[in-house]
Parts: sequence; structure tokens; C-alpha cells
Amino acid sequence: MSLTHFVSADGSHVLFSPRANQYLLVNSEGTSVSTSSPDVAAKGSGSTVSAVLGTIRFKINKYLVLVTKHEITGSIMGKKIAKVVSHKVYPLGNESLSKKDAEESNYLSLLEQHLNSASLFFSIDNAYDLTNSLQRQLANGVKTYDTRFFWNHYLSEELVAAGANAFVTPTIYGYFEEHSTEFKGHQKLDFALLTRRAWARAGTRYFRRGIDEHGNVANFNETEQIVTTSNNKIFSFLQTRGSVPVYWSEINDLKYKPNLAISSRPSQDATAKHFEEQVKLYGENYLVNLVNQSGYEKPVKDAYEEAVRTLSPSLAEKVKYIYFDFHHECSKMRWDRVKLLLDHLTQIGFTNDNFFAYDINSNTVTHVQDKVVRTNCMDCLDRTNVVQSMLGRWVLQKQLEVTNYLTTPGQAWEIIDPSFNLFFQSFWADNADAVSCAYSGTGALKTDYTRTGKRTKMGALQDLNNSITRYYLNNLRDGHRQDAYDLFLGNYRPFRDSRQSPFVDKRSPYIQLLPYIIGASFFVLLSLLIYPSGSLLSWKNILIVSGCLYLFLKNTTYLIKNGYQFVDWPRLVPLDFLKRTEEFTPDGKFVGIKYEEHENYKTKKNILDVRISRILQLNINNYQPVRFGSGNSIPSQILKSADGRPMLRLKNVHPELNGEDLSNLFISIAPVDFIKFDPRDETIAYVCFQSNYADNNAKAVQKFDGRKAMGQVLVVENAVSLADRIAAPKSQGGRRSRSAGDDRDETPKAREAHRSRAREKKQRQPRRPRPAPKTAEDLDAELSAYMSHDQSNSAGDATNGNSSSAFPAQNNGETMMD
Repeated sequence: MSLTHFVSADGSHVLFSPRANQYLLVNSEGTSVSTSSPDVAAKGSGSTVSAVLGTIRFKINKYLVLVTKHEITGSIMGKKIAKVVSHKVYPLGNESLSKKDAEESNYLSLLEQHLNSASLFFSIDNAYDLTNSLQRQLANGVKTYDTRFFWNHYLSEELVAAGANAFVTPTIYGYFEEHSTEFKGHQKLDFALLTRRAWARAGTRYFRRGIDEHGNVANFNETEQIVTTSNNKIFSFLQTRGSVPVYWSEINDLKYKPNLAISSRPSQDATAKHFEEQVKLYGENYLVNLVNQSGYEKPVKDAYEEAVRTLSPSLAEKVKYIYFDFHHECSKMRWDRVKLLLDHLTQIGFTNDNFFAYDINSNTVTHVQDKVVRTNCMDCLDRTNVVQSMLGRWVLQKQLEVTNYLTTPGQAWEIIDPSFNLFFQSFWADNADAVSCAYSGTGALKTDYTRTGKRTKMGALQDLNNSITRYYLNNLRDGHRQDAYDLFLGNYRPFRDSRQSPFVDKRSPYIQLLPYIIGASFFVLLSLLIYPSGSLLSWKNILIVSGCLYLFLKNTTYLIKNGYQFVDWPRLVPLDFLKRTEEFTPDGKFVGIKYEEHENYKTKKNILDVRISRILQLNINNYQPVRFGSGNSIPSQILKSADGRPMLRLKNVHPELNGEDLSNLFISIAPVDFIKFDPRDETIAYVCFQSNYADNNAKAVQKFDGRKAMGQVLVVENAVSLADRIAAPKSQGGRRSRSAGDDRDETPKAREAHRSRAREKKQRQPRRPRPAPKTAEDLDAELSAYMSHDQSNSAGDATNGNSSSAFPAQNNGETMMD
């Protein structure tokens, strides 16, 4: 496609399309199309441009965005595909006014940032629809663009409304590359790889996670592998990737690992919407989940599996879930073990003959793809890339067999033609980098395996470099990148917003200055240590070093504890997991804004803090320890679990508190080995720590005994059965202990003589009848019966003592996490 571009003296722009023989007139008033030449076009020679991306309006001005240069990256069925190389943004009004306004200049900067970083592709003369797969175009007869992947849809709205369809250029954000070769040196083969990124819920790695209420997921991409043979048969294999379809997030706080939060907001409806659309578009969905089954990522895996379990039976029949622990199966760089996933897929019904095939000569569909593999990891990047390339290789094996490119079934094509294998690996690695750059800001990890077929140490070092870069970008630069996404895609429209400029920093002055204070104190400290003025031990230098060190440590500690305040957050569209709270002085003077987690997205640490603060509410003035009565008998199965270790007994436990809640409560003292409820009474539970039993038990009793848990007074006491208490009686007054200085002769002969005298003494005395031995349960039952009279009174006192001062138990939908 080539268009001729003219600019008039009044700032109007005219574009001429030779193919459509139409003129497009664009100015600040609007857009129109005509078949006659405007005066400005008749007077000038104009310049050549590649395509029109569209128009966009900010607060003051409207702008025309043109593609000024492109490069051909391949073709599909003879139709050329181009990548945007350079662009130009033209103001359609008073340009000087736009430059003087700081807010308008910021919008322009964001637009330029997005256009410079985005990998945009379009079809020359719109000959091929990049937004739709081959199957949708050829088998399903789709004639309209798939708006999910129409990246410049917002910029094209004015052109579409004006009927300027000849000038609308649908672009995709993603990757496309095509290569023609001769397989085995004599059979022509065209191989192409195409990825199209969905614009709904698009954005950066940590600011777009999970799902929205419409069923759109973050980082959703459709990847299509296209093969054309020498006899004009074309094959397409389609895969998808997308974030775990529940409400979840990872909230940056300057630490390397963000705070993971699974929202308390129910996601069943949104998840169902997502899979209903996926099944309608692709047929059966095979969900390959690659997140870790333990540690940091476990809550995401659990939430995903719970969401799948809640699908309706009719939908669940078409959604097949498969879990593959990527890091466990492929540990120690055994990346070839990812092929184990193929066995799992085959067992549940997905085979490598599931692809689309079309005969170009006869214009007939010979095979359709009615199933799709949807792959995800945490980011849907690195692990997902490895798995998707492996699936592409697996399906290509079958395609080459059915076209007789491989004469012997089972022959590995990468061995038959190693040079073609290099192109295959290079394309998939480049595709991985393109998808990763769009989401994380850096190239993908583990691409050395995708590119070479094996994991290397140099690749691991490159991954380390990319990980460090990602940390920097995700914490300190991605807010601007997210704003650029939202501005270009129309999620934020400045001309509709009458508020103060969103680019004004409203944080308190101290927060804004703190990084500079840290930097300045560190610089002065380092300078004095390297180039001291006089003796480093002089009182002046010691005073300066001490002061700088104090400033550095104090402010750095504050920064670490308040990381949310220093992250580069987006400013245009609010995040669903973050809220901005305005702070005021006691006299009502505005201090600044403070960033906090949204109530629905409490992280693990803050869930514990909030839950414990609600569970434990102590009225110190009315505090008195309380006894409740179901006895002190410890069930035998719990005694067996303790194996002689001291335990704590909890009484009057609220019915809504489960073992996980109590574990999160007592873990603040020390790691907990187990918490078990008494099977005879659900209001009684037993706690056993992992170590330092006596000290930890004492701390727990001191901290939690008598406090209110969900509105009920909790009793925490040492749990020792009566049998254990009498097993080792204390020394009687008249008997001397060895520690007290027993001067008895302890030689073997003396001990034997002493025993003989004792036996003789016993034989002289008449033996009294020995009572029948009592079990531990008998002794505990006797103690319970003895105390039963006092227990009812004590329980009544406790119930009436200070319950009126307790806060009522609340249920905010918060969930304790692993």
C-alpha cells in the first residue's frame, strides 16, 4: 500500500489512495472522503506514506498518525505482510499551543513511546486479514475483522464513521515472520509464524493480571503456525495463551518478588464467560497450567483449579484441565522432559493431527482444527514459550508426514533437515521475545532452549540480565508504559476528563524527596570514605559520616517498609487492586496521597495482620482468665501425633475459625507443626510447635490467653494429661537428691549391698494389696468429674464478664492463604 500525503497551509491533511481512487481530508473539524481532488492536492506533489493508523484526540488537539516506512517480513498465500518501521504524528490544530501545555505534551510523549516500542504489522493493500486465523477466513467464511486483535481500532473510529474504509489499515500487535526453503534440498516449503495480541485487558506485566468482569484475561495471545507445501496445500495450527482466569494480582513494593494477592471477589461468573467465549471460538479447550504446585505460586494454581471445578457440567465437558509442574519436571536443565506433556495431552484426547488444512488449487477445506491448547504460567511468557514451541514442533511432524515430506512415519524432521530446524527454532525464539517485550519490557527467558534445543550457561546468564532489567522496569518504569497502552487503546480519553492533570504528583513532599535524600547521603558518604578531607578519624569527618549514615539508613528503612509509595504506578486508569487515599493533618490541611491495597486484594502479610487484629480483641481493663469445661482429657490420636512433645490446649474456639486460621495466628510465635481439633468437642483444639516447645508455649499463653477471638474469649493453656503429671513425682522433703550433694558410696559393690538390705527390709514387712492400675483416660476422667462443679460457674462468669465490650465478628470475604 502506498498513499500520497499533502499538507495545506491551514493544517489540513489530504491523502490519496490510487487503489481506491479516493481522497481523504482530515483536519481539526473532522474527516471526509471524496473522489475529487482538493485544491491543496492539485497544487503540491506531496509525499509517500505507507498507511494510516488513524486519528486521536487529547485535551487540546487532535492528531493524525501515519506510517511513513515499513518492511516486508513475509507473505501468506502470496499476500505481503509488513512491519511498521517508522511513523509520524501530525497535530491538526494549533501546534504551538500543544507544545506549551505540559499535560498535552505528556500525552504526546506517551503516544510516541507506545508507537516506538510496539511491534505492529499490517497487510499491504489490506489483501490479507491479519486479525483472523486462516480457518476463520477460509472455513468459517468470516469477512469482518476480529476486533479482539484490531490494535488500532480506537484510532480508526473516526475513519470508519466517515466511511473511509479504503484508508482504514487494521494492524496487529505481535509477531510475523515467514521463510521459504527447500526441505531436504529439493521440496519447496514455506514456514510462517504469526502472533496476534488481544487489546482487551492489555498492558504490562504487574499492572494487568488475571481476568475482568467481561471475561477478558491479561496477556491473551493467539499464535498461528502456517505451513505451505509445494503442491499448494496450506496448514495452520493455532494455540492460545492467557493469564489465569481469576481475579488475582502481584502488587509491586520494590521487593524482587511482589506481593501475591488472590482477590476475595468471586470470579466464577467471569471465568465462565471467558471459557464460554473460548469454546465458541476454538472448540474444546485443553488448559495446560504450568505454575508451581508449591511455594509462592501455589495460591494461583489452587484458585485456577477451583475456578475450573465451578464450571457448569455442560461447559466442563469441553474444557479439559491438565497440570504440568514445569520446574519440577524440567529441573537441573532437563528441558527435554517437557515432552512428557505430550503424553498427558494424548491421554485426554488431544493429538497432533488436530490442525487446519486447505487445498489452494481446489479451494477446499480438507481438515479443521476443533480443539485448542490454552497454555499459561504466571506471566504466560517463558515457560509458555517453551511448551508452545514444543507443540508446534509436534504438530509439524504430523503435517510433514501426511504430505509425504517425510516418507517414513516417525522420522524426526529436525534430523532430516537440520538447516530448516534452525529457522524453526529461531522463529519461535524471536516470537517469544516479541511477546515478552510487549508484556514485561524485556526479551523472554529460556530462549536459548527454544533457539538451540538445549539449555546453556550463557543462556542462564542472559536470563539473569533480563530478570534484573525486568525488576527495574516493572517497579520504576511500567506505570508510564501502562498509561501509553491505555491512551492508545482508548481506555483513557483526555478530552472527556475535566479534572486536574493526572500527571501531577500528589504524594507528600517527604515521599517525593526521599529518594534524592538517600542518593545525596550515599554520595557524600562514599566521597568522604574515598577522598576524606584530612584525617578520616577527625571529629569533623566522623560527624559528617555519622550524619550521612544516619540519614541513609533511616530513609532507606522507611523506603523498604513503604515500598508502595515509590513504585511507578499508572496515572490514567485506576488499578483494581490499588487505591489512593488522601491524607490530611488534624486541622484539615491536605498532606498528600497514599497508595494502599484494595480491600479485595489483601496480600498474605496484610491478610494475617487484618485477620489477627479482628480475631484478637482484648479489653485490658476487664481482662480475666476464663476456664471452660469439657475436661482435660487429651484424645489418644492427638497424643500419638505429639509423641511426647508439650502441646497447647485452646478452648472456646469460635466455630468459624478453622485450622488454617489458627495456624496463621500461632505462626506469629514460631513455626507450627500441627493443629488438631478435639473430635469430641469442636470448640477445643491442640497446638504443637516445631521446636522450643516450653518457651513457645509460654509466649503463646502470655500473648493469646484471655483474648477475644471472633467475639469469644479464647483460653490458651498448657495441655498435659493427668497421667503425665503424676508420672514423675517431685522429690519428697526427707530424701536428698544427687544435685543436693549425695555423699553415698556409688561404687558397684556399694550399690549392690544397698539393694540387698532394701530387699530384706521389704520381705520382713507384710505386703499390702495393690490396687488395679488406672489408665490415663481414667485419671483424666476423675479430674474432669472433680472440676465439673467449678467449671460451669467459671464458664458463666466468662460469658457475662466482658462480652459486651467485644467487637462483633465480621466477615469481609477475606481468605487466609497458604
